[in-house]
Amino acid sequence: MKHGRKLTRKQRDLLMDNGYNSDEWLLERQTELIYVYVNRNTKETLTLEKNK
Repeated sequence: MKHGRKLTRKQRDLLMDNGYNSDEWLLERQTELIYVYVNRNTKETLTLEKNK
């Protein structure tokens, strides 16, 4: 598993719009279509589609 990276404002806003606390998540990876986040505490992964 890769190490998570600090979120940008756009990435934080996407998490909050989907009902997640952005302080609990780090960005693991991203593609042209999706963001993959990892929870800081539980190591659970979350995949969200990018908004254009």
